[in-house]
Amino acid sequence: AVGEGRALVRDRARRDSFRRARTEEVLEARRRFEVNAEERLAAESLRREAEERARSQRRAGYERHRLRTEEHQRAFREREAEEA
Repeated sequence: AVGEGRALVRDRARRDSFRRARTEEVLEARRRFEVNAEERLAAESLRREAEERARSQRRAGYERHRLRTEEHQRAFREREAEEA
């Protein structure tokens, strides 16, 4: 009977240690998932910022081009007026 008691204790200890290890694995997996989610969010945010920067630079380029064109047209009209 004493041997059976020891076997039960040993089995319970083995089960508990397995359960602890399993819990650690689950917690680690959950932590990794959360870290990945945070990294994904950060990457998404960086990508959005980069897109916004690119859009803003494009707009600035269009604006410079428009101003240059207006300037050329003005100069052209002034030259035409002088020649007339």
